[in-house]
Amino acid sequence: MSLMKNIGKVNMEKLFVLVLALFMTFVMKGQQKAQYSQYMQNQYVLNPAIAGTEHFTDVRVGFRSQWLGLSGSPMTYYLSVHTPLGKEFGPTHQHRKGESQHWHGVGLNIYNDVTGKTSRSGVLASYSYIMSLNRHLNWSFGSFVGFQNFKIGKDFSTKHVGDGLLETGFSVFKPDLILGTWLYDKNWYVGISAHQLLKSELNFKDVDGVGESNLTNHYFVSAGVNLPISYNWGLVPSAMIKIASPAVPSVDLNGKMTYKGDLCWLGLSYRAFDSFVIMGGLTVKERLGISYSFDFTYSELKEYTSGGSHEIVLAWRILPRVPIKSPSKFW
Repeated sequence: MSLMKNIGKVNMEKLFVLVLALFMTFVMKGQQKAQYSQYMQNQYVLNPAIAGTEHFTDVRVGFRSQWLGLSGSPMTYYLSVHTPLGKEFGPTHQHRKGESQHWHGVGLNIYNDVTGKTSRSGVLASYSYIMSLNRHLNWSFGSFVGFQNFKIGKDFSTKHVGDGLLETGFSVFKPDLILGTWLYDKNWYVGISAHQLLKSELNFKDVDGVGESNLTNHYFVSAGVNLPISYNWGLVPSAMIKIASPAVPSVDLNGKMTYKGDLCWLGLSYRAFDSFVIMGGLTVKERLGISYSFDFTYSELKEYTSGGSHEIVLAWRILPRVPIKSPSKFW
């Protein structure tokens, strides 16, 4: 029994060192942002310019469990809320004479991304300015401002005595700035956002002399179009390119079949060199929504997991007195 305990302890130590090494590698050289499969349902978590583009207050809670079966695998939680300000509502959402041609949006995004003994959390407040270019086309500019906290826990066993990082842990708060823009109408959209623009420095020298690294810029470019098939049915192809130098750009190709806008929908997604995703969702009385996705991992990582990744998103819409069909209802 003693031998088995020692073997188990050694394996846990190796696993933790592996997770820690992966975390440090991502922080210093590669992708540092959390992964989402259902960003099409909540583009706001990637682009602050989305705030205020809908004609209601949008509240969403998301949870993602990645790489099932791998001990210490990533888990992500978030709460987002945003709402328009100064927007005049009427029986239609088209611009009319005398109506303001611009309005504002504000919001909040809180998240926590945990991988083994490491975590990354943040609180971001957003502001956006939306212009009505004509009766159908709108253009939005937005920003996220807040902070991120990077933490490495210390509650584990190690035989490496004197390792400052492993014995004391590590926690640091850094400011964060994200900018984005969004051009849209009810039939299509295109958006660009730039993350971690401050390139904050993470200094590990104060802990154990390991060194320092900088947060890298991340860029998200997304676009989609609504293709009506019939009065009730629609097809929404979309794509996203994620750039985080020096990592290889990531490309997502998505397709969603909708029934009566967003009453219910089914979708497929392909993440290049990583996974296939199947997803679906429904909306109850235009106020409550739920969606679920499952990632089938086909990269080399599949050899170390017993399954793919689960993600679920719950939505609550606080609607105005007069129901309005927001553009996002179609795409």
